[in-house]
Amino acid sequence: AETGPIVHDDKVYFGLGLTKGDEDAQAIVCVDAETGKEHWRLETPYPVFGSPSICNNKLFVGMGWGDFVNRAEAIGKDPVGEVWCVDISGEKPDVLWKFPAKRTVLGSVAATKDLVYFGDRAGVFYCVSVEHGTLEAEWDAGQPIVTSPALAEKHVYFVTTAGRLYCLTTPRLKPAWNLLLGTGGLFMSSPAVARGHVYVGTGGKGLLCVGEVGPPPPPVWVASLGGAEKSGWSDGSPPPKRTRDDWRFPKSKSEAGEANPRSWDAPPITAPVAVIGNNLYVGSLSNGKPGLTKMKLQLAEKNRKNRRTVEWELKTTNAVTISAVATERDVFVVDGKVGDSDRLLRCVDAANGNVKWDAPVADDAPGTLLLDGSRLFVLASADGVTCFAADGSEAGRRLWSAATGPVIGTPVAGDEFLLIAQRDPNRLLVLGSYNGAVLREISLPRAPTTGPILAGLVAQFGDGEGVHALNVITGKSVWNAACGAAVESLACNDNWIVAVTAKNEAVFLMRDSGKEPADLRVKDVAADAAVAPMLCGMSRNKLILLHCDSKREVLRAAAVRQIVVKPAVKAKPAIEAKPATETRPAIEAQPAVEAKKAEMKYVLKIDEVTSTKKGMKPGRVIASPVMVESHLCYVTERKGMVCGRP
Repeated sequence: AETGPIVHDDKVYFGLGLTKGDEDAQAIVCVDAETGKEHWRLETPYPVFGSPSICNNKLFVGMGWGDFVNRAEAIGKDPVGEVWCVDISGEKPDVLWKFPAKRTVLGSVAATKDLVYFGDRAGVFYCVSVEHGTLEAEWDAGQPIVTSPALAEKHVYFVTTAGRLYCLTTPRLKPAWNLLLGTGGLFMSSPAVARGHVYVGTGGKGLLCVGEVGPPPPPVWVASLGGAEKSGWSDGSPPPKRTRDDWRFPKSKSEAGEANPRSWDAPPITAPVAVIGNNLYVGSLSNGKPGLTKMKLQLAEKNRKNRRTVEWELKTTNAVTISAVATERDVFVVDGKVGDSDRLLRCVDAANGNVKWDAPVADDAPGTLLLDGSRLFVLASADGVTCFAADGSEAGRRLWSAATGPVIGTPVAGDEFLLIAQRDPNRLLVLGSYNGAVLREISLPRAPTTGPILAGLVAQFGDGEGVHALNVITGKSVWNAACGAAVESLACNDNWIVAVTAKNEAVFLMRDSGKEPADLRVKDVAADAAVAPMLCGMSRNKLILLHCDSKREVLRAAAVRQIVVKPAVKAKPAIEAKPATETRPAIEAQPAVEAKKAEMKYVLKIDEVTSTKKGMKPGRVIASPVMVESHLCYVTERKGMVCGRP
């Protein structure tokens, strides 16, 4: 046996890998725990090196070509891997489903009643449905995974061969933290979790005890709408099925005790809303004077007038038209638009609205902001990026400037690098986030039309034909989705990308493959970056896309869910014909039945979230919505900022 055995109900289960000169010794085996007598043997197409795991009379085991030291190519095989789910409740095993992995699965599968978790030698970590064997989530670690995961209540832990311990949230597999355990050699010790700590073995440092139970990370608003992975969904609260107006900012005439409806020479809200907890930061005009306003929300208050309070107002020279970025302590904002003079980047104390430091921004600069930990990136000139220290003793110091040329959309930050998209020439530039040096230039066949987003080391961006994905290290294409020209920023979560095309359609793409499921295009969507849609990923198989109609008059919710079209088919062995006897009737011959996965499809339903009645419409929407505690905050020309209560 090439795996560690597991004992369950007086039976021992283990896997067989290759033996010299015998490629038939690939199987899952069950023997009697007391006598060693073989109960059954289930042959597999690949070596089984990972120990089985069992949950609710289902056995899960990984297999594939390659081992703990050698890749598949080193032994003359194509890279392939699978995880099987086998029903062991009867006398004979019954394969319920087989899930294909990118490379061999060498560690054990961590199983719960509904989901299983495992990694493969390609460095991909998976979450798969127990019932259907379908992918729920995946995350690319960038390094081979040959260890078994350790599962806790809300997190899963695993180690890569490069020695990095990862902690991901379950079931969405979002990175919570990671730690380098050491360097040199291969790391093949699987972690164990107990008492709020992770225990893991290493080659150079022996057994390590890692981690303490600590507070959740503080909230941060990294870019406009919180970045592509938030797209305005600030706290993960359930989207409302429908809203009614709860309050406005500035106050309506009726709230102010005046009879006539409000009208403005210019819209009172000038920029998308930024959110930190229950605090909103929004560009506004107060008595015709531009600035930034902080509001505190108390949505549980019974008196509607007390549900938001203006904490402070910062006056600026020009209107604030670009979304602020923020932490709990600081707010960063640029005033003015391209062509305005006397523009400034300001760091503002979130508590009182006082300016801590400022820096000039060129008249012709986009002014777009991106916050990444202790670094603040600003498109402070027409042809480049500037990096400032965002906190600490050096806060406000310019760290570097890079004359890259004009930048498309918002840059995105990776692990110690910054990725920007450009046209003329059409390319992606990878800059060192610590010094601005060009680490890599990737030529593109077409001009990008959106800023990039990142999934590990894979960048995705829109162009004139659709959405393209490529590896930022190798520059090689990963997939290309010819879904139509993408015209505004992409929205995404771990599993999906949504692109809005020039034909006013929202297109759903699977993030790992670029595949577009049938019948999932949302029609009549505003194709304008000012009102980008919000993607609420409740799970891999349940999504809600909040978006404006093409006239920008109504907010709609496009609900997507996955359903089973054909149920899974269990494998059955062939039955030989047998004549009747005195004790039983004749048995007819029946062919063998192969196991088949359940066939799934996606269905789409669209509903109006805001009112469509005459006189009740909020007016033309001019800035993308954000969501706080299931309340929808959006900006209109006629009513200013409106909070829709579920």
